[in-house]
Amino acid sequence: MTQLRLTRVQVAAGGLAIAVAICAIFFFLFIRPKQASIARMTKNAEEINQQVKADRPKYEKELAAAKVAAADARKKFDEIMKTRMPDVSFQDPLAAMFRLQSLPKEEGQLLSAWFNSTGAQVSGYSFPAFSTDLPDPSARTLPDLKWNLSVTVKDFPAFLDWLEKLPKAPRLLELEGINLPGMRPPGTPFTATVSVVLHEWVKRPQQPAVQTAQAAGSSGAAAGAQTTSGTAAPAASVGRGGGRRGGGRRGGGRRGGGRRG
Repeated sequence: MTQLRLTRVQVAAGGLAIAVAICAIFFFLFIRPKQASIARMTKNAEEINQQVKADRPKYEKELAAAKVAAADARKKFDEIMKTRMPDVSFQDPLAAMFRLQSLPKEEGQLLSAWFNSTGAQVSGYSFPAFSTDLPDPSARTLPDLKWNLSVTVKDFPAFLDWLEKLPKAPRLLELEGINLPGMRPPGTPFTATVSVVLHEWVKRPQQPAVQTAQAAGSSGAAAGAQTTSGTAAPAASVGRGGGRRGGGRRGGGRRGGGRRG
């Protein structure tokens, strides 16, 4: 009986030892690496939080500068829309279609008067007529018109003076290139070819401010929020001349509200 009891005790002790060994192996193979990984992740998270706290003033400063730049860009854009763009809106497609019929003549007279005021003889520009297609209300631009202007002045210094006046034109003219003449007899006028692109954007209606209020808690206090949105910058067009743009055609290409032949 005594030997049998000892054998049972030995078996129990052996089983306990095996169980402890298995737990130890499981701990070192699985739990310990997980603990180390969690410790590393916690340390990395703390370092990231410290870095974020250290960089936050810098990012807040950059954000404030970006907001100022965006406000300045918006102000300049609104000024261009007000002073250097035609009075065209596609909010009412039918009214816009009729408006486009008179636009080429008005724009031609406007630029002709300005070119004459610069003291130079300028030719090589035209405004094709629109068709009677209804414009797309979502169109934001009219198709660009590319011209090779022939500019004749007294001499080269007078031509440089004329170029300095170009940014003051009543319409937005982008300078693309200049082709200067070769040798010419003394006293003859100076004629150069100036490549420009006319950009005309459609005016978009101002959206009124939207105010919302929501009751907060049993005290009945209200929380208000106000958002405003204005005219967005013109979307990029696809192609020029014959490419799609806006909702109609100009010079064979799609433009705002109709076709220009």
